[in-house]
Amino acid sequence: MIQAVVQTAAQYAPLQTAYLSEILELSQDRPVNFSQFDLEEANERLMATQIIREALIKKIKPNILYVDYDVRKPIAYLSDYTNTALDQEGVLFPYLPFYPPRNLPQVYLGAKAPPNPWGERLESKQLALVSDILRRFQVGAIERIDLSQSEALSAGTRQIVLVLKGDVILRLTPKNYAQELTNYHMLALQMKEKACVIDLRNPEVAYIN
Repeated sequence: MIQAVVQTAAQYAPLQTAYLSEILELSQDRPVNFSQFDLEEANERLMATQIIREALIKKIKPNILYVDYDVRKPIAYLSDYTNTALDQEGVLFPYLPFYPPRNLPQVYLGAKAPPNPWGERLESKQLALVSDILRRFQVGAIERIDLSQSEALSAGTRQIVLVLKGDVILRLTPKNYAQELTNYHMLALQMKEKACVIDLRNPEVAYIN
């Protein structure tokens, strides 16, 4: 019978061995035969948790299961749902109780959010926007990325809204947001106002409230 589970993980937040045993349907009350244990099925169970990005499971004689895995690294929360994070691949997965509390930026999709998020992926266009916007700011500078109106039919309402630390709100166009953010960073060097709304959607003009 299987007597122990040994694990290694590449990430900073390894899973509890008790949790892995539960996923693999192992318990002291229900001993599992070592030779009959299905490694392929066990791997599928691990991947179904959504938080595991890659996994390797093998048997070590006479009675040990070895599990090596890589958990997903969250880069933001999806604010359309509770307890949902996303990684650099755009995969959505549960955050708690697997990771310590952290101040990560919020991403809001609105009507574009998938109905059952865990295990789903952001659309490639959405992921490209989120990744590129985060790259253009220092870590912790962005509190919220609102993409709910990024594909609005009306040009007047089509926008990306960023909420920055210090209550600065930026309104950007999905098409020219990169140049508009460059303009904002130049403007920010000269601004004394802290909390404000800056509309950068008109070329070469910034409306500040």
